Amino acid sequence: MEEDFKIPKRERAVEILFDDNSGKFQPYILFLNEFSEYRRGEETVEEFLRRNTDFIPVKEPETGTTSIINKTEIICLNEAEPVESRGDTPIILILRNRFKLHVTHIAELPAFRSRVQDYLNNDLQFLEFGFKGTRLYVNKTKISRIMFQ
Repeated sequence: MEEDFKIPKRERAVEILFDDNSGKFQPYILFLNEFSEYRRGEETVEEFLRRNTDFIPVKEPETGTTSIINKTEIICLNEAEPVESRGDTPIILILRNRFKLHVTHIAELPAFRSRVQDYLNNDLQFLEFGFKGTRLYVNKTKISRIMFQ
């Protein structure tokens, strides 16, 4: 009977960089919904991060251990999904721990709101960038400044 109350989830492998001065991405598995709240299809990592929750469950792939982490402790989260380069703006993110990330601004925005500054000042906690051909979601509260290359 307990099985009747389980919500089916999809596992999605990601790498997370925490605000612990390790400077290393660590592998984790997220539990995404089978259906998106916003459109047809499966829930994306971006939609998962937009959820109005402070704590999220993750699984360590090596041990299978499940834990709950505070989203505010995440500096950035990298997913393996490839991103096509469209001549996006290369920028350097300087994070609070002086960690530098060379990324590209990949968000598609209306022409009247297309500046990088406009994107940074939106209401989202996690901002999407291109990083080594993949999608990187950066917690904007961890960004100290941005430099243009």
